[in-house]
Amino acid sequence: NARRIVSGILIGTVIIAAIYGFLDMEYRTSRMLILLGTFWNLIFLNTYRGLLSLLGWSDFSFRETQNKRLIIVGSEESAGQVQDLLGKVRVQRNLLGMVTPRPSKEEQALGTVKDLAINVRRFRANELIYCLADIPPSKVMESMQGLGPKLSYRTWAPGSSSIIGSSSKNASGDLYTQDVAYQINKPLQRRSKRVLDIGLALFSIVLFPIHFLWLKHAGRFLINAGLVLIGQKTWVAYLSETNELPKLRKGVIPHQLSPNSIPLKTQHQLDFFYAKDYHWLLDLRVLGRAYFGRAI
Repeated sequence: NARRIVSGILIGTVIIAAIYGFLDMEYRTSRMLILLGTFWNLIFLNTYRGLLSLLGWSDFSFRETQNKRLIIVGSEESAGQVQDLLGKVRVQRNLLGMVTPRPSKEEQALGTVKDLAINVRRFRANELIYCLADIPPSKVMESMQGLGPKLSYRTWAPGSSSIIGSSSKNASGDLYTQDVAYQINKPLQRRSKRVLDIGLALFSIVLFPIHFLWLKHAGRFLINAGLVLIGQKTWVAYLSETNELPKLRKGVIPHQLSPNSIPLKTQHQLDFFYAKDYHWLLDLRVLGRAYFGRAI
């Protein structure tokens, strides 16, 4: 959305301005060009993405994406398992209720499957999860075709730890799962992490005289900055080695300082939440604490 575009442009401007300050006068252009470039990018990119959204070619929004309005299609037992799974993977949804194959006295029951279209319109639902234990795949496809492409459709199979589907008509498909629902796996967060790595590596190399006055191992720090810059390392990575989480480059430091004092089981749990809830600001905070604590 617009907030992400604006924050990305402003971060880039700060990095450019920081590098600009250390250039010789003969290589400096006017500061006004940097400001005009920032202003142009803010106006152009938001206008361009906004027009694509109006034409239906993009899901761009000037506001934060609101939680989906969800209806679960299946029996009471299956709907309960789906709710438990959504809770475990921390997916935020406004659950409107369930639509069951047969009449139900359950408090959350909105009606039966034959009334699904009426309930979608009545409650303005925009996401459906079909429980395949109760609704045959042929009926699921028939229902999707009848309701049209404006809704998000997902399916859950009995005993599965994943809810699979497409979040919009423009998405090839994604899933809610206890195993792979990680923020750090999303392209935006991957790009943000790499941009942060490169920006801080350049900043660290430019400011190398300060490191020799401040850090105990300034030489090692500069070598690591070079390795991060060429893509062999990342500044912040997991506490422990694991094959169950999304792959990261070898880290200069872990996302929790003093990992040797943390039990291995707890390390795995902390790594899980780091990958699950990742944001580039987490890396920035960890690096700040490590640098000013001379632990890097």
